[in-house]
Amino acid sequence: MASEPTPEQIASGEFVRVGGAALREQMARLFVSLGVSEAHAAITSDILVASDLRGVDTHGVVTGLRYMDQIEAGLIDPSVTPRVLRESAGSAVISNSGGLGVVGAHLAMQTAIAKAQATGIGQAGVVEGRHIGMVGYYPMMAAAQDMIGMAVTNANRSVRPARGADPRFGTNPIAFAAPAGEE
Repeated sequence: MASEPTPEQIASGEFVRVGGAALREQMARLFVSLGVSEAHAAITSDILVASDLRGVDTHGVVTGLRYMDQIEAGLIDPSVTPRVLRESAGSAVISNSGGLGVVGAHLAMQTAIAKAQATGIGQAGVVEGRHIGMVGYYPMMAAAQDMIGMAVTNANRSVRPARGADPRFGTNPIAFAAPAGEE
């Protein structure tokens, strides 16, 4: 978890303390200013700020700034609305078409939850996706609905094998969540 700023750091302007709700609003406004719909900006900012609030600073607002740079560079299409490509009673494939990955992943988990409520099990995958932020956010959506959730994703090569010179493996995150009462 990030350490608390000292009074001297705050006074110098090096650190600014902002509450979660205010940070969500500001991040959403920034995404909207780049052409992201209000609904998608709200989803994106909620996921990013939730990451910071859980102490996963590497996938919080700092990642949102990278997403904004990628939108400005034309690497992420802010106007994309993910859509269901195909589905069955218990599964779905979502096309993200190069839009914000967090929005596609959010739709995938919403879809999986709805299918699980209807059939007892639900799963959804995303194609043409991008970075999805803190992977743990999505199974927590299922846990909030009294379900067990799981999310997996692939990652670019960033890890070298033992004695290797170049990265060959991604971190390929996996996350699980289950209802735990008040915990």
